[in-house]
Amino acid sequence: MPTFNAFSVGGIRVRIDQSWFIAFILFSWTLSAVYFPFQVPDYPKYTYWLAGSLSALAFFGCVLLHELSHCIVARRLGIPVRRITLFIFGGVSEMEQMQPAGARPEFLTTIAGPLASMGLGALFLSLAVLATGVVSRIVVEMLRYMYTSTSCLLYSKVFINPETLTRAPSARCPLPEGEGAKHATIGLFWSDACLASAAGSTNTTTW
Repeated sequence: MPTFNAFSVGGIRVRIDQSWFIAFILFSWTLSAVYFPFQVPDYPKYTYWLAGSLSALAFFGCVLLHELSHCIVARRLGIPVRRITLFIFGGVSEMEQMQPAGARPEFLTTIAGPLASMGLGALFLSLAVLATGVVSRIVVEMLRYMYTSTSCLLYSKVFINPETLTRAPSARCPLPEGEGAKHATIGLFWSDACLASAAGSTNTTTW
């Protein structure tokens, strides 16, 4: 599917593939029609749709921050960064092919993303704990959802794909056809699977 330039962050171009909109709609629907009504009942439908849409946007924002972390560290180490592309399976950071620079810069570039996800997870968990009993239940559930999502993405990257910690940044991009999608798909699959388990619902759509 075609992609287009959306914006840039710190000189790093962010492109959006048209398939991303499919992911956003499906993710919003799953949260709005299944997850939030099950977890926090008795709210109006429009509240669920607002919460679901905002949570889906926040989730992809976390994906973007994950990829930006890779790119920022890579640039500091002198690795040219081409762009970040958001698509149906998540995001891919693209870097120029480089000569082997040793284990340390490769490790630092690769570990930056999981560390960013870990920090985001800790932030959302802290906010959820502090907000309990202070704000609306659905707001607390949104924060809990974001904590669960970032935790599942971190789990899939580090434990389901342990090569994440050893893969050289030059191997990230340019990638063989389908390679980037494979890693990102696992992250989204496990995120949705964990949400279905947490909600106790067998009707949650996994895509």
